[in-house]
Amino acid sequence: MPLYLRPGVYVEETEADSFKSPRLRRPYEPSRPLKPGIPAKWLAEHSVAAFIGRVSRGEHTEPAFVTSWDAYVRQFYEENRHMPRAVQGFFENGGTGCWIIPTDDVHEASAMLERIEDVSTVCMPDLPEDDESAHEARIGLMAHCELMGDRIALLDPPPGLGAEQVRDWRTKRGYDSKFAALYFPWLRVFDRTGLVSVPPCGHVAGAFARSDLLRGPHRQAANLELRGVLGLELDLMKMEQDILQPWGINCLVSMASGIRVWGARTLSSEPEWRQLNRRRLMNFIGRNIVSGTSWVIFENAHDEGLLQRIEGALDEFLGLLWRAGVLEGETAAEAYSVRCDEDANPAESRDANQIVAECGITVGRASSFFRVVYYLG
Repeated sequence: MPLYLRPGVYVEETEADSFKSPRLRRPYEPSRPLKPGIPAKWLAEHSVAAFIGRVSRGEHTEPAFVTSWDAYVRQFYEENRHMPRAVQGFFENGGTGCWIIPTDDVHEASAMLERIEDVSTVCMPDLPEDDESAHEARIGLMAHCELMGDRIALLDPPPGLGAEQVRDWRTKRGYDSKFAALYFPWLRVFDRTGLVSVPPCGHVAGAFARSDLLRGPHRQAANLELRGVLGLELDLMKMEQDILQPWGINCLVSMASGIRVWGARTLSSEPEWRQLNRRRLMNFIGRNIVSGTSWVIFENAHDEGLLQRIEGALDEFLGLLWRAGVLEGETAAEAYSVRCDEDANPAESRDANQIVAECGITVGRASSFFRVVYYLG
């Protein structure tokens, strides 16, 4: 178990056999009403994107939050870079708010983003070339998302590549992360300079935000229409999609109903983490557990009834997800489980001001397990 140095709530993804007892239990067995919705206290923000890139108006050195394309234009100059087009695509596709990280340096950007808790997708649209600096920036972006554990890096390939070329580029670079997704090809949009090609990350991030608000983060982030798009840099045939799909390259396709996202894979080589909706759901659950049970942090570790209250709070949240149709299972016991008792929390752990809850959930007919660690102040 990692060593924690400050009071907080920490969610660790793990395997069932690492628990003290893999047979988890639940405090109660409620009935399952028809999708009543989730109370606001359990709905931490999950539709906010971050865009990393240089801006030119004023001396911007700190992250800025904007809630519309007009607000972005007023605050930042609309220069001839991919950054403003990606931000515009985000808002055109249903995004409601995003952070602007005003730097081209991924290490500086990561330091800024570590202070922002409500980000769910991260984009760096001004990386068009396939050079070492762009490669290192993509690696740094994925490393940041893996460190934070609650956000996804949306990667763009270099422009002008064919299907086989982008597959070869992806295999050459060897990107492998369950916190990253790659979309191809580039989009064709119209701006004040005419018809231009833009990387897809901003439009895809906006479609994610729209889907999250309308359907929830557990839904497949695929078959989503991309708005404000006139065409694709390359129209992919089915045989070309067959080349790309096994490599975790999410295709964007032109259909009678518009330009659509036709894939929902991460760049992970781990079979259990290849489905993007599974990764994004775990991010959503972790974010809500941290925000919804932060009251535990300054409780007395030996307080009678604390373990039961923690167990009840986690059961409430996971039960709400199950009854809303997010978790799978005919019964609550099939869908999720929670365990926070004295067996999982021996006296020496509580003497060290540490409380552990062990949880399991069922998503896509597969189980995921995680440990919630409360380091008390």
